[in-house]
Amino acid sequence: MDTSYQLTTTDILTIILPTYLTPLILPNVAIAEIINYEAITECENELPAWCIGYFNWRGREVPLIAFDAFTDPEIGYSLDASHRIAIINAVTETTLPFYAIVSKGIPKLLRLRATDLDDLEGVEHASERIRILVNDEETIIPNLDYLEKAVRSEIPASKDLIMKK
Repeated sequence: MDTSYQLTTTDILTIILPTYLTPLILPNVAIAEIINYEAITECENELPAWCIGYFNWRGREVPLIAFDAFTDPEIGYSLDASHRIAIINAVTETTLPFYAIVSKGIPKLLRLRATDLDDLEGVEHASERIRILVNDEETIIPNLDYLEKAVRSEIPASKDLIMKK
């Protein structure tokens, strides 16, 4: 039996999300779904620089965030059909079961081993758990707890949105 494709206990299945600055690495179990870019619902509520807006996914309004704007609030981005949206499973709050991160391009599946990772110094923001080198490319493992708390505390719940007409 060929065992070259079987997972070992040291394998980590991940998704690499390209962003405007540094790609993110997320465990694949954190992602509910990756979808094509959807039209964003504009609202009149004041939103933080990192919150792009909301979109409808499976009958609920889901907040969409731009990860890069946590460290660079002035970053400019324009969304189009080349972008993807990664729906993230929230883990600590049942009133916010999902939020989403915009991906600049098509995410990639990557199987990592601990021996593939090299830690880097210099986390720039609380939104980052750690910076690592993967195949000689700098990547970020985001702090999902921080992101979820920021979304929950700093942007309005969908029931409190005032949509633009």
